[in-house]
Amino acid sequence: MLVSAVVLAAVFAGAVSSASAPVIGTSPTWSPDGTEVAFASSSVDGSTYRLVAASTSGGGTLRTVASGKVADGCCDPVLWSPTGRILFDSGLSLSSVPSSGGKSTRLATNVSWFILSPNGETAAFDGPQGHSPSGIGLVNVRGGKPVLVPRPANSGDSIDGFSPDGTELVFTRGLYSANGALQSVMKIVEHVGGGAPVPLSKSGLIGASYLPSGAAHEQWSPDGRWIAFALLRKLEVVSTGGGAPRILAADIGPDGFSWSPTSKELACVCGPSREQLRFSTVTLQGKRTVLWTNRSLHFVSVNSQDRPQWSPDGSKLAFTARVGPGYPPIQVWVVGADGHGLIRIA
Repeated sequence: MLVSAVVLAAVFAGAVSSASAPVIGTSPTWSPDGTEVAFASSSVDGSTYRLVAASTSGGGTLRTVASGKVADGCCDPVLWSPTGRILFDSGLSLSSVPSSGGKSTRLATNVSWFILSPNGETAAFDGPQGHSPSGIGLVNVRGGKPVLVPRPANSGDSIDGFSPDGTELVFTRGLYSANGALQSVMKIVEHVGGGAPVPLSKSGLIGASYLPSGAAHEQWSPDGRWIAFALLRKLEVVSTGGGAPRILAADIGPDGFSWSPTSKELACVCGPSREQLRFSTVTLQGKRTVLWTNRSLHFVSVNSQDRPQWSPDGSKLAFTARVGPGYPPIQVWVVGADGHGLIRIA
């Protein structure tokens, strides 16, 4: 699905954010050792930003990694690569900066959203959404020439996820008529090393043949044993070894889902119904844990494509939220995957 990646949006317990609301912190991402969370900190008027890092224990000072003036929005997403670089999207440009601070490197332009390969070496990015047809590409996180995925002129592509070993990128291709009407949708696989993309059904990618028709936003578990996907607003998983798909949540919100590094559970904004959506973890057996019960804390997602951010050991999640009614500043929080240890870190 091709959606805008520039608007500020939040849906939780009746709270909806707006692009004009003051922002303190957005797009948190964990350091590889789990001791820090980096995020984007913007001025109230939205004219400047800082990429900062804070201790996950809370209460410490903010360490500035990079700063600059905002152009067309900044910074979403922000992702900390195990290679020691932090990547961010600002002004429709994808850049990376050493996690210790220093000069940033522009990796690609005309970028609206991106994800990282499992080893953090490669970024896959979407072209600017809302300007369909759009393209996608791949680039090394340290720099170099981006590789654009070849596509027909009447098509628009949107990334879904990497294979467990990071060698393949799965994406969705929409085919359009001359007047811009969507005619068909298909799943495609591109090898990270380059070459012609092939249909997912002919890729030989593990478990691909067990995905049902209409599955969207596919994510392979880190251990390669499962594929999670959205279908008709349900969060489902299917074994890459075969068998029927399993429903984990009857309704999933617009704010994404993601696998734990342990491959034993997922995080999602989901629930048994549209009225009961909560930021939760859910096991492969369908046991859901709501991560807090305090209704004054309202989950915020800067971008509906962004995925919940797990700590490297899978024990915690970082997220953004508002406290209280109206549109108070957005804050960065950490909570245990079991619903305990809720703490504000900035």
